[in-house]
Amino acid sequence: MSHPFHGEDADHALGALVVGLSTGVFEAATRTLSVEVVDEAETALSVGVNEMALSLGAAIGAAVIGALSARWQRSAAPQWACSSARPVTHRRPKQASPTPEQAFATATAAVRDHEQELVELSHSLQAEPETAMGEHKSAAKITLLAESHGFEVTRGVAVLPTAFVACRGTGELVVALCAEYDALPGIGHACGHNVNGAASVGAALGLAAVADLLGITVKLIGTPAEEDIGGKALLLEAGVFDEVAAAFMVHAAPEDSAGASSLAVGAWDVVYRGRPAHAAVAPWKGVNALDASVLAHTAVGLLRQQLPPGTLVHDIVLEAGHAVNVIPETARARYELRARTIEDLAHARHRVRGCLDGAALATGAVLEVSPHGADFADLRQDEFSPPPTPARRALGREPVNRRGELMARSTPVRRLPTGRAAVPSRWARG
Repeated sequence: MSHPFHGEDADHALGALVVGLSTGVFEAATRTLSVEVVDEAETALSVGVNEMALSLGAAIGAAVIGALSARWQRSAAPQWACSSARPVTHRRPKQASPTPEQAFATATAAVRDHEQELVELSHSLQAEPETAMGEHKSAAKITLLAESHGFEVTRGVAVLPTAFVACRGTGELVVALCAEYDALPGIGHACGHNVNGAASVGAALGLAAVADLLGITVKLIGTPAEEDIGGKALLLEAGVFDEVAAAFMVHAAPEDSAGASSLAVGAWDVVYRGRPAHAAVAPWKGVNALDASVLAHTAVGLLRQQLPPGTLVHDIVLEAGHAVNVIPETARARYELRARTIEDLAHARHRVRGCLDGAALATGAVLEVSPHGADFADLRQDEFSPPPTPARRALGREPVNRRGELMARSTPVRRLPTGRAAVPSRWARG
């Protein structure tokens, strides 16, 4: 069905209603899903779920209103599109439109009706944590729940085995909810992705209850590997977000907050290859790859003094030999860099690469550097994005305004050829 609003002013009204409604539904879902997360060290982390990124502001508003004004016409359906969503080819007779209050009440009631399922889903995801690209049980739990409530599910989208798309509704305006569900290696769900995923499912169920009333399609997108290679960026590049006018999600945090910006981030896999030799009999015949890794780590540590504020570098050693009496032939490490802008990130890369090259030169080891996952551009908040909504306060939540602050987290933002930013989610890599 076509949406029950007509004309340019009505397009703006529907865009505002959908954005506001999605916000309200997330608030209802996340209030339901405030839980306590316990890591393997038995340290309790009280997690209040961070509110949806209202400050997507112009990025979401422009996408929604622009999509409606153009009537979201396409010559062909994008890959991984919801098959039930239809482009508008003509105007429908005017229909009675719901008030925001009516739509919000219906959607919120739907979330409440599914409260037990959502909490059980969150707890189940936490109880069986799965890491990047291995989230088979987690994805199955979410998709089976979505299917049981009438969503059409496509699994393994974009050649990512644990990614999925679940759709409901037939409107030309497609609203996406991003569900995360991967855990941290050796730690579990300390970053709260079990809460993030369940909250998105709750919001999708709430919006699905009013999808036909508003003339929208709800697209729940399963985004794997957010703690590692950045599933959202890969799905964005594969076209999974092509039909989406606006995408939303929440992220667990120690407080309710909104408005902060986040850093650009990129990662490298680094390998030094040397030559093995007996460490006691003929060490001079070897080339010590571990020495190269140690030199690189030390050089980067000294470099930090010259890096501008907001530029961060951190690394771990993944392999550095297997027998103490053998000169290490191979050393593997992973480096992650963060910076205020994508341009600062490129500058930091240049400086860190100099440290890596210098260590190879000093030791005689051969250096191999390869990208680890997708780069994330910096998230920039729009100055005129909306303040926290009254609906949030009506649910008993008072978010902290973090506008102007820079968070060390990062978001899968991709710069488009026009210079605009495509933002499928708020935060991705913790």
